[in-house]
Amino acid sequence: MSSTQNLKDGDTIVSSGGIFELGFFKPGESKNRYLGIWYKTVYVQTVVWVANREVGVNDTTSVLKLTSSGTLNLYNNTNGVIIWSSDSKRLGVNPVLQLFDNGNLVVREKNDNDPIGPGSLASTYHGWAAVAVAVLVVENLIAALLQPAFNAQHFSSFQCYLT
Repeated sequence: MSSTQNLKDGDTIVSSGGIFELGFFKPGESKNRYLGIWYKTVYVQTVVWVANREVGVNDTTSVLKLTSSGTLNLYNNTNGVIIWSSDSKRLGVNPVLQLFDNGNLVVREKNDNDPIGPGSLASTYHGWAAVAVAVLVVENLIAALLQPAFNAQHFSSFQCYLT
């Protein structure tokens, strides 16, 4: 998703291998809707990350927008209020949002020929249920940041500028 596109209720983003899906969902008997990441191929919907877990919305007018500065904002379109924001800023020209097969939701610079690597700026929102691992690649050095197991209350964000 680019900064000129929106993700509305009913729309989804699927990882390239079809493992994870990002979109709006309604858990169980709840009247509220949430933006989250879940396993796409699991029979019982298994949500691994929720953006707006504290502020659910009770209609289908919410929309996720990626700003030109690389911030993700979730709007309640009924009143135009931002109900969740990634609060991340990046120094890119064309930020895009991508969901990877490991469950990571990444804002990166649009350049289809270059994977995230040295010289890239990425904001990652971990969504996997086991252990969230952010890998920072700096001139052939790999450093892994391990975070505690996802407990359905944990949200982690990782931002770096690689030189």
